[in-house]
Amino acid sequence: MGLNFGGLFGKGDEVKFEKNKTYYLSYGPADWIPQRPDVEDVNYSQSTLTVSAGDLDFFLTLHLPHGAQIVSVLIYGSDTGESWQLHRSFISASSITQMIGAGLFGTRSYVSDETIGLIDNLRCTYNIRAINIPTAFSINGTTVEYTMPVGFADVQKEV
Repeated sequence: MGLNFGGLFGKGDEVKFEKNKTYYLSYGPADWIPQRPDVEDVNYSQSTLTVSAGDLDFFLTLHLPHGAQIVSVLIYGSDTGESWQLHRSFISASSITQMIGAGLFGTRSYVSDETIGLIDNLRCTYNIRAINIPTAFSINGTTVEYTMPVGFADVQKEV
C-alpha cells in the first residue's frame, strides 16, 4: 500500500505503508516459574534453567501489548520429546483456551488463525505451560514473534 504525491515533492515521492510491523520479545530461563511438585528442584544460571528432579510443571507469563497479533513462539530446550502450550485465560471466568503448542527444543509454532493470536489485555491473560518436564531437562530461552498495526502517526515518524 502506498501514497503517491504526484510529483509534488519531487521524484520518488511515494510513501509506502506497511500493514503491520513485526516485533520480537525474548524471555530468559529465569522468567520460567516452576509450579509443581517441588519447585526447589530447579537450577538457574544466566543462560539455562535445568531440572534436577523430574516431572516438574513450568509457566511463563507473556506480557504483550494490547492489540498485538502473536505470529509464532519458539522455545529453546534440551529435549524435543517434551511439549508446551500457549494458553489464553479469561479474567472474568475460569476458562482457558489453548492457542498453539509444539515440542520444546527449537520447534517454532505458528498461530494459524488470526483471531486466536490477537492479544486482548482487557479480558485475558496469556501464559505458556510446559508440564512433566524430566530430570536434566533444560530451557535456554523463548522468543515470541508478534505484529502490531502501523498507524499513520507511526509512518509520520519514519518519513
